[in-house]
Amino acid sequence: MNTSILFATLATLLFLLNLHVQSASAISVILYSSPVLSFAGIVFAAFGFIMSILSSLSLGDSWRIGVNADEKTRLVTSGAYRFSRNPYFLSYDFFLAGIVLYSTTLLLAVSAGITILLFHLMILNEEKYLASVHGEEYLAYKRQVRRYI
Repeated sequence: MNTSILFATLATLLFLLNLHVQSASAISVILYSSPVLSFAGIVFAAFGFIMSILSSLSLGDSWRIGVNADEKTRLVTSGAYRFSRNPYFLSYDFFLAGIVLYSTTLLLAVSAGITILLFHLMILNEEKYLASVHGEEYLAYKRQVRRYI
């Protein structure tokens, strides 16, 4: 299993555990408590969730996790990919930031931070792959559309 997916799963499970298990809240290190940040967290998480659906739909048959050198998919530059080269990863970043703002526990913040870093490393690896497979078409797209926003 990909390490970044493992950490994303861990962050999500920690969030759900903290929400639904009373004893988990008792042993969690709470970083802060604010209704405004909790609301912002809900907005970020919802935006990330919706963005992940739209990004997945934009990818169509080109959807995959990680790089598979044996598989050549078409370069997707439409839909959500007109605005960001990595809207699917960005959607998870928004979702993770949202659950951290909502839940505010140290362990969740650390696991979400590690996940976001691992996603960034995956993106860097994928960019090399896409440049090698799609050549100038990808490089032109890369010049026109930012990595994140």
